[in-house]
Amino acid sequence: MPGQKTNPNAQVAERSLDTPVSKEQIDDEFLTLVRTGKLALIIFVLKHRTDEDHPMNSSRIAAFLKSMLEDSEYYDSTKLSPKTIQRTLQTYCYNKEHYPEDSNLLAIEQAFGGSIGWQKKTDAKQAVIYYYFEPYLDATDIALVHGSIQSNQYLSKEEKHYLTKRLLAISSMEGIFSGEELTQNTLSATILPDKPHPPTRQKQIAENLLPQTNSLTLHHFNQLEDAIERQYQVDVVYGHYSINEKNEICFLPTVSGTVTLNPYALLWDRGYLYLIATKAGEQIPSHYRLDRMITIRPHKSDAKQQQKCEPLPDLLLPYFPMKKGKRVFLAKTYRQQHPHMGIYQGEKTSATYQLECTDRTISILIDYFGHEITIKPSPRVLSGEEAEQTHASRYLIVTLKNVAYENMKLFCLSHCSSIRVIAPTGFAAEIKNTLLQIAKDY
Repeated sequence: MPGQKTNPNAQVAERSLDTPVSKEQIDDEFLTLVRTGKLALIIFVLKHRTDEDHPMNSSRIAAFLKSMLEDSEYYDSTKLSPKTIQRTLQTYCYNKEHYPEDSNLLAIEQAFGGSIGWQKKTDAKQAVIYYYFEPYLDATDIALVHGSIQSNQYLSKEEKHYLTKRLLAISSMEGIFSGEELTQNTLSATILPDKPHPPTRQKQIAENLLPQTNSLTLHHFNQLEDAIERQYQVDVVYGHYSINEKNEICFLPTVSGTVTLNPYALLWDRGYLYLIATKAGEQIPSHYRLDRMITIRPHKSDAKQQQKCEPLPDLLLPYFPMKKGKRVFLAKTYRQQHPHMGIYQGEKTSATYQLECTDRTISILIDYFGHEITIKPSPRVLSGEEAEQTHASRYLIVTLKNVAYENMKLFCLSHCSSIRVIAPTGFAAEIKNTLLQIAKDY
């Protein structure tokens, strides 16, 4: 049982994965492996030297550990022999096969960011078990996340380096070692950099540091995540772009100075991270770009205590339903109803919007509103000239529901060349009048 006293030098009996063993005995043997450190060494080798296509048997693991530790005072040829390693791995595999939710097993796997997989092969007419490391995130997963990091235009070079190194640390590290012997040089590749520290507000302004060069994104993200989780107000200095006396682009604090916000949620939208919040004492929500924030600090009360957030305003309540005693943010629903991330005074919704567009425009609508839209053919026939110009094949009518009014208006104006508003008629007239006014201004 966990917590039982065990002999740390006890040998683990060899067994087949199919041999029935009590849970108490497995717990006892597994903790022995953890305490002696053998399992950690073995997983370390498998993590850095194997994947499913390149497994190792116990003899190769033992040989590698010998080459790495033979000159060390910690090396023990008996405890790290092929036979002992095989017994250790059999105990691990038996536990994983029969007790996959065992807390001891999950703890060691979480510590290494993955688990051990195994497969049987025939060597010289004899079945041999080969082992490999299965990371929680494989190379493809890492590549996907890594691409998102590298393409982010507001992460600094230092922040990208910091995140990339940590991504590699939880993967198989295959790209770092590439089959080479473990040397001081290759091991140094796994040393993780510290999180970049952002400059002071005074330095940002004095040295004309733009958001993408001053390593603020991760720092601000962590600050806001903490404020949302612990529900306290924050004082934010917002910035805007301008030009200085040398006609260089610069990033300066807005004239309004510090604003106190009630932070409720963070939401990604087309490469930008937005804070959904209200100003202290107000009920109308607003969106604040994270990359436009210069400083964020907890708002303190007169008693120098962190000031708690004000209750959610009525406009946001539908997006934060209660689940298991806690409010959960419906990010997908919110994003679909606010495609341009705009909230304005007097925000209202319409029961139904109907738009006419070609089949070539459907992708744009899905990008903005998701798949929860209704589509049917339009009676309007696409002319040959229109088909040639638009590369479309027909007109369609799209129905959308519960989209925030001002967001819908902005969307229709932004895409007026490819969509036509059918209903509501009052909304269609407003779009038309706005376009006529724009044409008049030009």
